[in-house]
Parts: sequence; structure tokens; C-alpha cells
Amino acid sequence: MKKGQSSATNLRTLLLFVVIIMAAVIIGGFLFAGNWLSTSANDSKTKNYTSVSGNLSSSEIINLQGDINTHRVASIKATGLIMPANSFENVIHQDLNNYAADIGISITSFGLNQKPSYMTTDVPISGIQSQFISVSLGNPVQFAKLLEFIEAMESNTPKIKLTGMSMDSLSNQNDLVSVKPIIIEVYTE
Repeated sequence: MKKGQSSATNLRTLLLFVVIIMAAVIIGGFLFAGNWLSTSANDSKTKNYTSVSGNLSSSEIINLQGDINTHRVASIKATGLIMPANSFENVIHQDLNNYAADIGISITSFGLNQKPSYMTTDVPISGIQSQFISVSLGNPVQFAKLLEFIEAMESNTPKIKLTGMSMDSLSNQNDLVSVKPIIIEVYTE
């Protein structure tokens, strides 16, 4: 029996040793897998940036992210310069009426117009179209108020661009002018 007892003790010791080794392998494997997943996630994030930006270093990528954040405000403002094609007439008409009322001049007519023949052909931006509007003012207009109206139009958001205007001075009235219909350009998408 001595031999059988020693064999059972040896097997029990061997089994305990195998269980301890398996526990160590499982715990070690779990820690290794967690560390590997964390490293892979960080590498994947960096690889996504470098695949988009070429072979840039991480400091260059951080600088680019800072530039993007810095210019985000300008990007938002740039999209505000362009109007939806379905609502631009109402918005522009309302804006121009507000400017005219604030300045003290009147608008007698407002309507869509064709591109003036004197304008050169610009290279179009994909998805952006130019719309032309004719605006007639109640004549005569004080020259200073006309300049104020033009400044209000051209500093507007969405962007309004003065593309054509003709005026004549009135005899015996130094500060009054007669303005023919003004042509403005509005950008729509």
C-alpha cells in the first residue's frame, strides 16, 4: 500500500501544481490580452489619422487637429454665406427692406433678374449657383444714405454682392442722386 499511497500523493501534488500553473496562465493571459487590446486601440486611432494625413508624426497630427479647431468658426461662417435655393428670395427681400427702413430710403420693386451681360463668367463652385436680383429704389436718394445702404448689403450674412449700379446726379441738388435698378448677386445651393 505504500506504493499506491505515494502514487496518489504524487498525483494529487501534480494535479495541484497543474491547477496553479493553469491559474497563472489564465491570469497572465487575461492581463496580456487587456494590455494588447489597449495598445491596439491606440495604434488603430493613430493609424486612422496617419492613413488620412499620410505619414505624419503624432505631433503633426495634433497640430492639424488644433488648426481644424481654430478654423471651425470660419467654416461655420462660410456655410452661412450661402442660402438654400428655395428660400433666398424671401430672406433677401426681408433683409433689404430692413436695411432700407433703418437707413431711411425706400425700395419700390424687387425681382429676379438674368445674369448681366457685362459680367464675366466665373468658374462655378460645385453645388453653388449665383442668383441675380434687381432692386429699384425710390428716387431721389441722398448719396450718403445710398452708400450706407450698399455697405449694409455687402456686409450681410448671407452674402449679397453688388454687381451693377448706375446713377445720375440731380441738378441743383448737391447730395441727391437718381439710381437706376441695382443688380445684386446672391449665392445659393
